[in-house]
Parts: sequence; C-alpha cells; structure tokens
Amino acid sequence: MRKRYITFILIGLCALWGNAQSLYNTDAASDFNKGHIMYLNGNYTGCLDIMQSLLQRDDASQYKEEAAFFVAMSQARRSSDRTEIVLNSYLQQYPFTIHRHEILLALGNYYFHTGNYAKALDCYLKLDIDNVNTSERKDLYYHIAFCHIKANNEGKALPLLKSLAQNSPKHRDEARYYEGYIYYKNNDYSNAARSLSMVQTSSDFGYEAQYLLANIDFLKNDYAQAIARSEQLLDDSPSPSHAAELNRILGESHYQLGNDTRADEHFTQYLHSAEKPSRNTLYMAGIIAYRNSNHSHAIELLSQAADTTDAIGQNAYLHLGLSYLQQQDITKATQAFEQAAYTHFDETTREIALYNQALCCYESNFSMFDSTITLFEKFLKQYPKSVYADDVNTRLSDLYINSRNYKKALDYIERIQKPSREILQQKQQVLYLIGTEEFANNSIGQAGERFSQAIKVGNYAPEYRARSIYWLGECCYRNKAYKEALKCYNQFLTIPITTEQDIIALAHYNAAYCHFEMQDYNEALTAFELFTQQPGISNPLLTDANNRIGDCYFNAKEYNIAYKYYEKAADMRLAGSDYAILQQAVIQGVNKKNSKKVKLLKRLVTDYPQSEYGEEAYNEMGETYITMNKRRDAIKTYKKLMELYPEGASTRKAMLQLGSLYYNQKDIENSIETYQSLITQHPSSDEARIAAEDLKSIYIEINRINELSAFMQQYGVKYEKNELDSLSYLAAEHSYTKQNDISPLKEYVAQYPDGNYAADAYFHLGNVADAQQDENQALTYYQKSLESNPDSEYAESALTRCSSILYEKQDYAQAVKEYAHLEAIASTPDTRQSARMGTMRCYLQLQQYNEAAETANRLLNNSNLSPEIKQEVLYTRATAYTALQEYDKAYDDYAALAVDTRSIYGAESAFRVAEHLYHNNQTAKAEEAANAFIEKGTTHAYWLARNFILLSDIYTQQEDYFTAKQYLLQLKENYPGSNDDIATLIEERLQRIATQQEQAD
Repeated sequence: MRKRYITFILIGLCALWGNAQSLYNTDAASDFNKGHIMYLNGNYTGCLDIMQSLLQRDDASQYKEEAAFFVAMSQARRSSDRTEIVLNSYLQQYPFTIHRHEILLALGNYYFHTGNYAKALDCYLKLDIDNVNTSERKDLYYHIAFCHIKANNEGKALPLLKSLAQNSPKHRDEARYYEGYIYYKNNDYSNAARSLSMVQTSSDFGYEAQYLLANIDFLKNDYAQAIARSEQLLDDSPSPSHAAELNRILGESHYQLGNDTRADEHFTQYLHSAEKPSRNTLYMAGIIAYRNSNHSHAIELLSQAADTTDAIGQNAYLHLGLSYLQQQDITKATQAFEQAAYTHFDETTREIALYNQALCCYESNFSMFDSTITLFEKFLKQYPKSVYADDVNTRLSDLYINSRNYKKALDYIERIQKPSREILQQKQQVLYLIGTEEFANNSIGQAGERFSQAIKVGNYAPEYRARSIYWLGECCYRNKAYKEALKCYNQFLTIPITTEQDIIALAHYNAAYCHFEMQDYNEALTAFELFTQQPGISNPLLTDANNRIGDCYFNAKEYNIAYKYYEKAADMRLAGSDYAILQQAVIQGVNKKNSKKVKLLKRLVTDYPQSEYGEEAYNEMGETYITMNKRRDAIKTYKKLMELYPEGASTRKAMLQLGSLYYNQKDIENSIETYQSLITQHPSSDEARIAAEDLKSIYIEINRINELSAFMQQYGVKYEKNELDSLSYLAAEHSYTKQNDISPLKEYVAQYPDGNYAADAYFHLGNVADAQQDENQALTYYQKSLESNPDSEYAESALTRCSSILYEKQDYAQAVKEYAHLEAIASTPDTRQSARMGTMRCYLQLQQYNEAAETANRLLNNSNLSPEIKQEVLYTRATAYTALQEYDKAYDDYAALAVDTRSIYGAESAFRVAEHLYHNNQTAKAEEAANAFIEKGTTHAYWLARNFILLSDIYTQQEDYFTAKQYLLQLKENYPGSNDDIATLIEERLQRIATQQEQAD
C-alpha cells in the first residue's frame, strides 16, 4: 500500500510541475507570429529579439529557418554593421531557401547604399525580377542602371533609364539626368542636351544638368551661351571642382571670342584651384601671357603644354621659343623651336619654328655638332618659296664659317663654280682657321699646307692672309727650316695690317730666333733688340730675349756687354734666369774673377735646385776651385756633383778629377778608391781608360802590382787595343760607310762579340734595321750596343731609339727605365726634355700617377717648352692629379688648357673645368663654364657632347626638366659619333629625368 501511495504522489507532482510551466512560457508558434507581426509593422528590433530567442529554443526547431530569415532581414532593415555577414551566412546555411530573392535583394541594396556597386550589381543580376514585388521593382531598375553607369556599362544602363523616365515618377528626374550624362559621356551632345534640358530646373539635378549643358555649349563652340550659363552657375556657389571647371570654360570661351582680358581673369582662377590643369588651358593662358609680353609667365605655362603629340603642343613649343628669345635665352629658344619643327601637325607653325631654330643657331654661333648648316639646307629644300627663303640664302654662306666645321665649309665653298669676292674672302679665312686647328693639334705639316693655300688665294681677306704668312713661318720654324721661316716673319712684318700687337712682337722674336739658330749672331742681335722695343712684351719672353742678346755678344767675345744682358735676365728671377746666372759665371771666369764666378755658381744651384744647368754649374765650380788651388772645396764640389747626378756625363770627368785631387794631396787610398769606382761604374768610357793608366802609375809607385793585376783581371780593363780587332772593324766600317754593305759589320761582331768596337758596330747595324723599319731587329742591335759599351759615343743615340721603340711596342715598364737612363746621360737640353717626355708618358700609361706628376713638374721648369708640348705636359699632370684625387690642382691645369679648345687637350679640359665646378656644388659657375665651352666651340665632338650632358645634369639638379631633356634629345639626334658611351649616357639621363618627374608629380 505504501509504494502505490508514493506513485500517486509523483504523478500529482508532475501534473503540478506542468501547470507551473504553462504559467510562464508561450508556445513557439505564438512567439514566431508575434515576431512576424513586429517585422511587418517595422519593429525590427522587437522582431530581432524574439527571433534570436526562438533560435535558442529546443521546441522551435520547425521555425528556425524562418526565424533566421527574419533575423537576417531585421539586421538589414536596421542597416546594422553585421548586415553583410548575416545575409551571406543565411544564404550559406540555407542555400535552397524560398527567401533567396529577398536575401539577394537586401544584400544588393546593402552593397548599393554602401557604395560597393560591383557587388551590388552581382546580387541584382542573380535575382528573378518577376519575384520582386512591383513597389520595389522600379527601385531595383534604378539601382541596376546606376551600377552599370559606375561600371562603365552605359549601354546596359540606358534602356533601364529610358523606361524609368517614362514609367516611374519617383525616378524620372534621376533617370533623365543620367540618361543625359551617358549621352554626354558618349559625345552625343544633341541627345544629351535634350535629356538634360528636361531636368535643368529640378531641385535635385538641375545644377548638375546645367553644368553639363554648359560643357556641351562649349564643346559645340557656342561660346556665348557657354559663357552665359557658366557665369550663372558660378553665382550659385558651386563645389570647388565645378568652380575650377567653370572658370576653365569661361576662360577658354573668352579666349576663342578674342576677349583676352576676361579669359586671363578666369584662367588665373582656374589654374589657382585646379590640381591637374588642362593642357589646352595652359596653352591658351600661355599664349595670352606671351601676347601681354609676360614672357616668364608664358614660359611657365607653355612648358607644361608643350608636346610633340598634337598641334597644340607644337604651337606651344613655337611660342615657348619666342618667349625664350625675348628673354635672350638663345639656347633654350633653339631647343623649343627644334621641338616645334620636329612634327608636321601644322606646316605653317613648323616653317616658322624651323626658320627660327636655324636663325638662333646662326645668330648665337651655336650649333650642336654643326647642324645649323643642315637646318638651313633642310629649310630651303622643304620651303623653297618661303617668305624667309631670301634671308636664309643670304646667311647660308656665312653659316659654314660660323658653324666652325671649317673643313665642311671649305668643301662647300670649293663646290661653287664661280665664287664671288665675298666667297673668296671666306675661303681664305676658312683655310687659315683649318690651319690653326691642325697646328694646335700638332699636325705641323698639314697646317703648313693650309696656310700656303690660304696665301695663294690672293689678297681678298688681307688680315687672314697676313696671319697665314705668320703661321706658315711658325710651321717652318717647327720643322727647323729657319730660312723659310725667316722669310715668312719678315714678309708678315712688312704688311700694313691692323692685327694684335702681341703677334707683331712674336714675329720679331721668332725672326730673331731664326737668325740665332742659323748662327747669324749679328742679325740675331739686331732682331732681338728690336723685339725688346715692342710694347706689351711679357716678362718670360723679355727674360729669354735678354739671354739671347747676351749670347750674341758672348759669341762676339764682347763679354762685358753680354754680362749686362745676362744680369737683366737673372734679376727677373723667371724661367731662364738660371741660364743667365751660369753665363755670368762663365764670363767672370773668362775675366779671371774666379771668386765672383764661384759665388754666381753657388747662387744658381741654391736658387734653382731643379735647374737644367745644375750639373754643369757644379762641374764649373769644381774646375774653378782647382784653378783657385782650393782643392778641398773642389773635392767637396765634385762629391756633390756625383751625389746629385750619378749618371751624368760630367760625373765621369768629376771622378777623374777627384782621383787626381786625392793623389796630389797624397791621399793615395781615396785616389785609388775613386779611380776604381770610375772603372767599375763606367768600364768602357774614355775616362775609365785614363783612370786605369793613372791607377797603374799609382800601384807601380807604391809597389802594389799584385793588387793592380787582381783588380784589372776582375774588371777586364784593357790597356791596349788588339791590333787585329781594330783592323777588322776599320775594314767593316769602310764597307758600311762607302758601299752601304753591312755584312762585314755582322762578321765583325760575330768574330769579336766583346771587341773594342762592338758597340759601334751594333749601333750601325741598328741604324740600318731602323731604316728598313724592322724595329724588333733594330731594338736588339741597339740593346747589344749599350750592353757592349754603355758609355760609347753612340750610347745617347742608341738609348733614344731603344726607349722610343719600347714605347711604341707598349712595353712601358722597360721603356721608362731606358728613358730615365737617357735623361741621366743626356748631353743636350733637347735630349733631356725628350727623355722626360717619354718618362712622363710611360708613367701615365703605367698608372704611376705620383711619378707622372713629378716628371711633368720637372718638364714645366723648362721655359723653352713649345706650346703643343706644354699642353700635353699640363694635361698629363692634370690627369695624374685627378687620379690622385688632388682635384683642386687638377682644376688649375685644366683651366689653363681650356683657354684653347681647338686641341683635344683643350676640349677635354674645358669639360673638366665645368665638371669640377659641378661636383663642388658651384652650379652657377659650372653652367657658365659649360656655356663658355659651347660658345668657343671645338671640332672634338666627344668632349662637346659630354659638356651638353653635364648641362643636362645641371638643369636636372635645378628641376628644370624641360631644358635638361631638350639638351639630351638634341644631342641624341645630332651627335655624329657611335663607337663611344654617349648614347648610353643620354639614355641613362633621360630615364633619370622621367623617374624624377614621376616622383615630383
């Protein structure tokens, strides 16, 4: 009974529990219906709460899909941030839902209203339009049309807009506006105007419609209507972008109607506010600035409009050139005219531009690689009936000379069958100028021919004829044809012309030197004295003239007068003063005033330690001390000579004298040591033979014969010539000199390879091989001659040819050794200078720049360097300084060379000067130097091209990209070379400019 009672209790409790639950919960159907009603009544928040609650209940499983739908749609209706997520999630969870079209429509609308038109259109196009209710269908059509417009699918949008314009009052104005906008965009201005006119009074689209109508009026060239409509629109406080465009329309309309003042007002406002101004507007504003003579502003505007892609750009270039011309910037004007003449969009514009381009080149004497002649010829060929044709023909003959391509000018002149007097004048001038260029480039023979040709033309250009006579004299002098040179100088001095005084003075100077070189000292004396009376003589030349006058009196044994002139030269303390001091000392010696002689010699070696005459001075000093019986001073002097000039010709004599001095002072051991050193160092010299005899006498005197025998055996010094050796050589030499037969010489060296005359025989064999242009064989013979006897009478000549051949064979390491040896033993200043030149060139090739610079310095101590040699030495030193990064020193040398750009050294130096200034941030000076190089001109195209590229770099640095680019484009078109790096350098710069312009934009 108890168990049953408990069971009833449990049943009762369950019933009570169920009744309790019904008091607090409704069924799922009721909640779903409540949420649905809320959704229909627009209470999306309430609907969202109920439907989200249902999604959590176990007893609402049959309503979950619908509840999820209302959750998603409620989020969409509330424009929630989660709209996209919940709508897409619903589609993913219920891909086959009956609400698919409603979800897609809601999702499309969400994308549409958030501006994601591509995604919106994708959703709309997935809809079945028939499933969209009528009230929403027209909105959908409008949305689809708008999305197509945004996607540039105007063709698909237009039918929808037309339908809406006819059938939907709600969307009529929007549809007609966008319909007009599509027509406008497709350049169908008539239909655009029709559609837009229907909504021009609309409150929502009226302003935009009238704005497009203003554009249409302008594009249809109805400028008066465009002005009226645009001015009204400007009064309505438009947006900044519309205001800018309206000012553009007003400005360009006024411009087309000839109202420059009004146009300029609107252009100013437009350009002030527009981020990227229209090229047309920039062009028109630039033209107005040009008409108003505001050339700086015109350049600023037209530079942005200039282009080679259309007629506007072409005309912009033309007026840009005219503006630069007004500012006297001929270079930039030329570049602009060239670009205008580059295209054929408008032939009248091109004709004017081509003429002005050529005219600028003509007037400024500027032509990039002599292209001006080509320009004028091109102009006459293309526009033979131009109003400018007569002017071009008149200028063309002068242009060949002004272009500085004198050889091309000469070729043109010589093609004229009946040259006028004016043409013959030009021919004489051109021949002279070609001659000076060839002379500057050390082509002396060719230069002489040109000067001779100029003289033969006649007396059409007296000044150039006279100068040609003078320079022909220079050519003859360089070739040591002194008589012919003298005739030229004297003839020049008799011609009554007005030329530079310094050339007249040089003619006297050179004539005097001709007499001097021919040893006609009386005439030389008169000529040098006449030279010193010329006005404006430079001190270095006056120093040299006083020296030569002194030499003339010295040769006449009028020593006291000679001394006075040497004294004048010495007191000037310039190059050549060291020679004057030496000659003063010699005269004091002649006058038996040995103390004064020694004093002068000491002054020479102290004041001029690098003097060419140092070796001779020490030798003279030593001999003078011996004469004065000052043996200790003599010994000290000879030791100094041996220390400073160990290989010098005077050193062997000094050693011989030193040995004798020691002996006379009873210093037997030092005497023996000195004689032995002489024999050891110069065993085959005449001094060594004398030393051997003296040494023999000393050893006999002190009874040390064994020592003498051992020493002589060691060094192989011969006291007596082998008679058979001597006879064999004399016979071989006779055959060579009398019959030009060298076979006996070959037999002699084969039989007596170490003979006393082997050096002589080998030298003669070398000469023969040299004459036959067999340089390898000649080198072998010369080297054997030097090995046989490095102190023979032929040693200097053999070394001269050895070093030269080795240099030509590019064996610079060996050549520099031979040149150094030659310099040490040189017996004349000319040979010493030649050796130093060779040494310097070798060091440069070996990239031993310190040594090259030091050798160049020693060469420049010589006041008698010819101009062409001095150019090379300065250039080499500048190159060495550059390699050593001593740029300021290099700059000084380049600046000196840049004065004359006719030579290759001068042309490169002119560029290096400008380059140095540019790299040292002296941009203004660099630009000035580069332009000065252009003005001087040169025939050396490569360095002129490098100069133009440097100018482009300068303008690029200044952000003047237009000018920088024009220099490069002109250079690319006109540069005549091809086998160098110019093309690569141009392309690198053009690419750099393009990159910098992009970054600037």
